[in-house]
Amino acid sequence: MKRIIMLMAVLSVSEAIGANDSPLSQVAERLSEIANDMKPVAAVEQNGRAVSLSYNTRKFMVHNTDKLGHHSEKAHETVGPRYDGLIVKVTVQDGRYFGAAIIPLNLRRPYWTTFVNAYPIAKGKQHLHVNISYGSRTDRELIKRIKDMLESMIDDDPHVTARELGVHNKPLQDTSQ
Repeated sequence: MKRIIMLMAVLSVSEAIGANDSPLSQVAERLSEIANDMKPVAAVEQNGRAVSLSYNTRKFMVHNTDKLGHHSEKAHETVGPRYDGLIVKVTVQDGRYFGAAIIPLNLRRPYWTTFVNAYPIAKGKQHLHVNISYGSRTDRELIKRIKDMLESMIDDDPHVTARELGVHNKPLQDTSQ
């Protein structure tokens, strides 16, 4: 009976981590390999279209900062990396990245830095949206290893048209008359 339960647990973990060949499953597998090399071992979780790795984290009270640089009056609790910690969040998004931020970008927070980038996959029809939050003393080789792994996932076709991606921008109307 214990063997059957163990087999079911292994099958469900392999299914959650990604027994199939989807890009997100590949990211989960590669992050798991990196996590196993860390001491103590980092936690890797896959949930729907997202994968995360958490290592040496804690709760912080932080004030949000808007796009204009204004800080909120009220602080809220959030989980972030310790001075030597790391949080990696990878989500699969449809289409190319069309966000407002010019990426890659390093956002400097009071307690940590967050690297933001998007890596095209599926011949440019999807992208991996990535946030890597790290402390001031996090191993830079570890961060480089994660970034290199993500760059190796790039599968872009520069000839994919906006119509194929489902982007339909209406032409600007001439208002000069």
